[in-house]
Amino acid sequence: MISTDLLNEFKPALATAIGQLQSVLRSAKESSDPEAELLQLKAAQALLSKSVLLLLDDVYRKAMAEKISFALQNCPGSCGQEELIERLRSMFPNIPLDEVPRRLKEAEAVE
Repeated sequence: MISTDLLNEFKPALATAIGQLQSVLRSAKESSDPEAELLQLKAAQALLSKSVLLLLDDVYRKAMAEKISFALQNCPGSCGQEELIERLRSMFPNIPLDEVPRRLKEAEAVE
């Protein structure tokens, strides 16, 4: 679930990106200035990228931390997943955000 704090940060960025995309669509119909359209597209892309990173960091990293913590508590050393749990635990702080969903699936496999 997405937290209220994240939604409060997320929604304005998405609304702005939508507005920028709508502006590009309108101006494209009018054969407007391509440089202005490109600038609007880049601004929308930056807002969407920021929103993706916020979501990955807030939702997925927290979920992954919970899975790793759960696995550590429930596998005292003889569950057959010790190597995977230790690998995920040791790499967790340095996992690039774009890899977090895939690593989360690995952590879910431990359950």
